[in-house]
Amino acid sequence: MDVHEVEMTGAAYGGSFVGRIEGKVVFVPFTATGEVVRVEVTEEKKSFSTGAVVEVVSESSARVAPKCSVFGTCGGCSYQHIEYSEQVRIKESIFLDSLRRIGGIVPECVEPSVEAAEPYGYRSRARIHVDGNRWGFYKVNSNTVVAIESCPLLDPLLNTLFKSIKKSIAEEPMPGLYEFEIGCSRDDGSTVARFYLDGKSPFDFEELLSSIEGLKGIEVWLKSGAELASAPARPIAAYGDTLSSYTVLGVSHLAPLGVFTQANTVENERLVDTVRRYATEGCEGQGPLVIDLHCGSGNLTLALASGFERSVGVEASSTAVVAANNNAEENGITSVEFIRSDSSQWLLSAAVKAKGLTDAVAVLDPPRGGDRASARALAELGPKRILYVSCSPPTLARDLQAIAAKGYSCTKAVLIDMFPQTYHMESVVVMERQD
Repeated sequence: MDVHEVEMTGAAYGGSFVGRIEGKVVFVPFTATGEVVRVEVTEEKKSFSTGAVVEVVSESSARVAPKCSVFGTCGGCSYQHIEYSEQVRIKESIFLDSLRRIGGIVPECVEPSVEAAEPYGYRSRARIHVDGNRWGFYKVNSNTVVAIESCPLLDPLLNTLFKSIKKSIAEEPMPGLYEFEIGCSRDDGSTVARFYLDGKSPFDFEELLSSIEGLKGIEVWLKSGAELASAPARPIAAYGDTLSSYTVLGVSHLAPLGVFTQANTVENERLVDTVRRYATEGCEGQGPLVIDLHCGSGNLTLALASGFERSVGVEASSTAVVAANNNAEENGITSVEFIRSDSSQWLLSAAVKAKGLTDAVAVLDPPRGGDRASARALAELGPKRILYVSCSPPTLARDLQAIAAKGYSCTKAVLIDMFPQTYHMESVVVMERQD
């Protein structure tokens, strides 16, 4: 066994900490900056190594006992062993370092990072994997299911639902079940579930729905035969009401389980408030136009509508656009338009080019992989202000570099910790056009 004593000198995006063995960088998870640890090298690359902790020789003062018995095996959490305020400091350091090192971006103003009000029990949705008697999440860097009885990150409503479903299926097996999603609505205490099967099942879903208190809706999705490897599952049945609800800044939302929504509804409100504040800053009265790219079911678009004469949300998912339009109608918001389109294609369309966006504020809120094509197209159109909302500092920095190249400067940035105990983070960056 190749074991070395290593001092951990910093943190890297992805949950690992950084040290050196004979000058070569080694990435080691479940350690902390300042610790001296004995490390077994598990993989050698040309420019770096990865390793696993064998023994902590000298502990960080920020080290704490994790709350979860499978922490370190389950791949969901990276930082449960670190005191919460230090987690946020680590994330802010990674965030700002990524902007500078990858994108050459140095914000003029960095607002204090927003710590989560609830470091545990905050997740309002989850996907549970099933492998025989093992129900839980995937092991670190694998597709092996780690069995859990509950998860400290989940809203208590979801932990209760998880246990109830498991108990019911133990009494009446559900053939073909390989995965299920669960979600909850804190507003009314209700829950919903979606089951994924690899073959048709005689299971009585209506009985399950009626037997679990608070469960208001069930969807059943199917894969079969050759579909398992390539094609997505398809819906085959629904029972009850399968929409999850939440409220943000006075706007009520309903969203299907499959449509992206922020898992942390408490911190989502703080995120939306920050975006609205940045978008309307310096405006006298209402601004003329705000555009929200990758708008989902209208989480940001609808909250922004009050500050602008016209709000446009662009989203590729037809299901999300339907939900967004329904949410606008339910809240009586008439100054908003939702368009089903790929964001970059919409920005490059002749109609958008003809109208111009020079007086507009634009919000770009892509998935984890970023959206460099939209970032470039947006910067070419020249809105006065671009807000980039991101959960991935490396792709954020890459895309901001493309925006900066078109004459924008970074005036403001803030980290919002929506995902305590994990390495994931949310951030908002403001890029202003320099006339």
